[in-house]
Amino acid sequence: MNLQENIHRIQEVMGINESSFLRRRVDVSTLDSDMLDNLNYVTDIFLSNLRNGDEISFDHFKERIITGIIDNYHGDLSDWGQNEFPYDEIYNFLLERYLPKIESRYNWIINL
Repeated sequence: MNLQENIHRIQEVMGINESSFLRRRVDVSTLDSDMLDNLNYVTDIFLSNLRNGDEISFDHFKERIITGIIDNYHGDLSDWGQNEFPYDEIYNFLLERYLPKIESRYNWIINL
């Protein structure tokens, strides 16, 4: 068994969802900063919608944040669609990494 297989096996056993594609290409601090920017942007939109009487579902809120982050990187990392882009892998990685922050913000919004 080679090193990559061992790492993958350990990640599965520990329940770690890691996007090696994204981690090799994007600095984590930049990713965290982009997530916070996107979280604030989507929060502002949803607060405006809430003031207008619209309902806010957690799934829609979560989806807007995660897909917004992916949209920031998709073009550059796929050479504008010319190369393969592991969308599901990246989506799951971002969701696992940022779900607690997204849930916290959503709970704050609906309890205003």
